[in-house]
Amino acid sequence: DSVNDLAFSADGAKLVCAGSNRLRFMGGEVNIWCTRTWNTTLTIEGNDVESSRRVAISPDGKHLATGSACCVTSGTCKQVCLRKVDDGRLLGRFADFQQDVQGLQFSPDGKSLAVGVAGNRTASIWSIPRGRKRWLQRAHAEASILRVVFSPGGNLLATCGDKNVALWDVETGKSQAILKAHENEVRALAFSPDGATLFSTAWQELCVWDIASGRLLATQSLPDLNLVGIGLNADGTQCVGVHTINDQLQI
Repeated sequence: DSVNDLAFSADGAKLVCAGSNRLRFMGGEVNIWCTRTWNTTLTIEGNDVESSRRVAISPDGKHLATGSACCVTSGTCKQVCLRKVDDGRLLGRFADFQQDVQGLQFSPDGKSLAVGVAGNRTASIWSIPRGRKRWLQRAHAEASILRVVFSPGGNLLATCGDKNVALWDVETGKSQAILKAHENEVRALAFSPDGATLFSTAWQELCVWDIASGRLLATQSLPDLNLVGIGLNADGTQCVGVHTINDQLQI
């Protein structure tokens, strides 16, 4: 009945979706489609996907991660599950995060998974496929959401959840920079394809940052827009944003 999250594989061959159905309140299934034929290649149902709110697919298209909110019927909650994409086989469940999983992304090499949790305001990195926690940090002072985005080179993790953007060293978990310029809560992040710049959006705001220096390069007013998702094209010349008030796609 409703879509909670979508993710494409790196080659664009697969699209994975977490959504609800008529029988379950908190979300009921995860589907994977082949984008060449638009046939469903896999449907995963059951208690452990009932509350799925975030999905991510590894760059090689082999692994699927789902992040959950509170589950109504099964009693399990707030976990990240790792599965095989080809048959949906469960490889493991990560620790209970105590709060809803709001950010989920594989690293460019597929060897790490970043998890953002808004309620306790943490960002963490986990090894794939073993599911071993490498580090966990308190990411933001306040956060009703907490997004996590890897840089194209995989060496940095950007997070947002309050009015600031934080940059973290992926290997050590050490803070690299706190980027401050937004007047409102930051909702979305996107690196340029070369990893040199970072775009961040908040209510009616777009900021562009130089990663090497942490300097603010540009700001753009976005009247009446609340972009909750952004991305850049292959050469970094256009930014595409999803606007939530009237479901428009703004370019």
